[in-house]
Amino acid sequence: PPSQLSWQQLMERVLEGMRPAYSISDSRGNIRISRGRLEPVRLTLAQRMGNKKVTLVDNLDMFGIPPTELAQTMQRVAAASSTVTYARGNPECHQVLVQGNAVNVIARVLQENYGLPLKHIEATDKTKVP
Repeated sequence: PPSQLSWQQLMERVLEGMRPAYSISDSRGNIRISRGRLEPVRLTLAQRMGNKKVTLVDNLDMFGIPPTELAQTMQRVAAASSTVTYARGNPECHQVLVQGNAVNVIARVLQENYGLPLKHIEATDKTKVP
């Protein structure tokens, strides 16, 4: 006789075999589906040359946010110099560097201009000595 499964057991077996994936849609209706886990946009406050602080923004590419556009917006909004480079260790991902502590300003711009929910923004401060 064929074995029978409850819906709960069937769903558990199906979900066990699935791999993580995510989809992102932009304001123009374009949908991009990718495999793997969705990494948050990382805002890192770091210290450079003496007491100078910079804010690094990573993982914009995963959300379809153009790094050069964000850098230009930050120059206007934060009145700070900003550049776009490739992230260390990953030549396929861009990184935006903004002079000064602009973590709160960048988070607000990502939410208001790009509709990025706060749950997808992660901020860390690497200037504090443990």
